[in-house]
Amino acid sequence: PEIWEPASGRTARQDYRNTYMYQRVMASCTSFRATSEVPALPHRQFFGVSNDETYRQRRGDVSWERCKPGHGILPWKEFLAEERLTPDPVVESFAINYACKVLMDKGLPAELVSSILGYVDHATQNRLEKPLDPFHPVNGHQLRRYLAYCWQLIIRCSMLAHELGIYLDWKAIVSERLVELVSRGDGKWCTYRIDSEGDYWGFL
Repeated sequence: PEIWEPASGRTARQDYRNTYMYQRVMASCTSFRATSEVPALPHRQFFGVSNDETYRQRRGDVSWERCKPGHGILPWKEFLAEERLTPDPVVESFAINYACKVLMDKGLPAELVSSILGYVDHATQNRLEKPLDPFHPVNGHQLRRYLAYCWQLIIRCSMLAHELGIYLDWKAIVSERLVELVSRGDGKWCTYRIDSEGDYWGFL
């Protein structure tokens, strides 16, 4: 509870949304890609943010590397602003029903009311009951669905690589990401060597 509930002792220092890992993963998964932004859409819906695609152009100047200004340094609300990740609006169902009643009382035809409220559905993409707090218990179902989706992506990538004859060293890939996201950057979990046969990871 201390990671999600202030009443149980959560402070800004303990808030997982302020960590390097959370902010880096969120920024990476929801970012606009040069070829297509379609792969980012499920991640944006889960995290409940929209992404200004123009900020991609400056990402080369804003470091992806650890210990540089940005990820894990700013409080999460400032991080969202810095990354131009705009929280999607969350519209409660009762508000939609109330708006529908007001429009109908004004004499608007049902077809026009439906068309107007259609814009609300378009704008409201957040899937979390507790927006911008994925680890909150009330978001457990959506979190499990999201993790299952991510696992399916990994399986499909592995299957596709296998069919194309591409070898994916998952131990090296996972280790590299963990060292990048969690370790202090001193390579304590593995060693990286280059010899006559190429480069490889050695696990401790």
